[in-house]
Amino acid sequence: MLGGLAGGLAVASVAGCSGPIATFGAPDPDDATLRLTAASERNLIAAYEAAIVAIPTLASDLKPIAEQHRQHLAALGDVESPPTGGETFPAEDRTGNLKALRMMERAAAKERSTAAVAIAEPAFVEIVTRIGASEAGHAAYLTTVAK
Repeated sequence: MLGGLAGGLAVASVAGCSGPIATFGAPDPDDATLRLTAASERNLIAAYEAAIVAIPTLASDLKPIAEQHRQHLAALGDVESPPTGGETFPAEDRTGNLKALRMMERAAAKERSTAAVAIAEPAFVEIVTRIGASEAGHAAYLTTVAK
């Protein structure tokens, strides 16, 4: 789907050198978006897992959402990208934890919308757009859980 550096690899022969030299074309911007989106999904999974540990009574509401984020990651091809954040969730702060998750979901939905406009590959646009819609839905659902 995305060529990245492998797709941009060219072999050139340079005068004065005994063999071919590998040169790299410009990085594929879709690759960067893919890695950032995958890292964000990993962050969301980690956040949900931390929130479940902090408030086990939320597990039945939060585990299905964490599983959906795993599905998002799989749809992205499970690209290697480490999570970038380390959210902490204080024990027994149900309201604060749900608010933090809602804010993360809203930010992720906005990131996906912004990314989709810049993506060149149509199939990738569709995946990222659907993931963003799902995350907006998660934010709305978390509002109902908080009540």
